[in-house]
Amino acid sequence: MKFNERLMALRKKRGLSQEELGFELGVSRQTVSKWESGQSYPDFQRLVLLADYFDISLDELVRGLDVGDVRALNESEKQRPRCTPYRQLECGPIMRLNKTRASPAGPALAKPRRL
Repeated sequence: MKFNERLMALRKKRGLSQEELGFELGVSRQTVSKWESGQSYPDFQRLVLLADYFDISLDELVRGLDVGDVRALNESEKQRPRCTPYRQLECGPIMRLNKTRASPAGPALAKPRRL
């Protein structure tokens, strides 16, 4: 969901008109209308006021992310085994890169130099 759609949904969920929301934020109804139609976006101060007014985080407001979901995902990532060269059976083959070439089997072989 895009920011403008999210803003409109939040406003309607609270049963507010564009004029009422504008009054709460100190902007005109036309400004709220432009935000909801995607013609313009609020400045940072207004974004903070919007997040506070709707009691959500800036991430939820702007990007549609629930901070709790992100934290839970990070915790689950911490519990997965880290892939190291010694855990290839658990994680799958690991590509080792060198400046000269990449090989899935092991370290890359450099071309011999002429002296």
